[in-house]
Amino acid sequence: MPNTPEEWIRQLSGEQLEFLRRTDFPGSRETILTDPGWYQLFRLFAQGESSVENFEFMEQVQEYERNADRSRAQAIYEEFLRSNAPNQINVSGSTVRPLEEIFFPDLDALDQWAQEHGDDSDFSEAYDARRFPPCPPTVFEEAFRTARTNASDTAGRFEVSIIEAQEKVRAQFDHTQATTPPLPTTRTRRGAVKGPPKS
Repeated sequence: MPNTPEEWIRQLSGEQLEFLRRTDFPGSRETILTDPGWYQLFRLFAQGESSVENFEFMEQVQEYERNADRSRAQAIYEEFLRSNAPNQINVSGSTVRPLEEIFFPDLDALDQWAQEHGDDSDFSEAYDARRFPPCPPTVFEEAFRTARTNASDTAGRFEVSIIEAQEKVRAQFDHTQATTPPLPTTRTRRGAVKGPPKS
């Protein structure tokens, strides 16, 4: 369930409150996903909605695309995409099936193929290629698009909640400024005004 504006304000650090007070809300959802300040607040909102797995998935895929490594790709599949994954994201079966063939090949079919081709001169290389199919940097492209769409839906709810929270933060700040008495001043012997005493 989304956080109320009051809950938002209680969760934010002083730095985040200051960012929210000073920074106008961006005009596009793309900015929410790319601007570090807004993305940090957006991720916090997603945690409140229990939908943070989309963001964790996207972050890990982006890291994988920078440093493609099969073991990293396997870990992403195991955490987010396989059936009953601990942080399973909501993607279609047609998106997951090709990934299953890469990360969880049919071992019975593989054994049958091995029995038929065990005498081939290139058996070992061909077996490894079937057991561990190629895993290009773009292997999660379709799932990433779906996660990004899910994140965009969350962004719509975030926009409503964060704008209300921003209005409250600014109103609270204005009220504090209006009701805070000025710091006392003292006069020197010649009548010049001095600032507040040093502590």
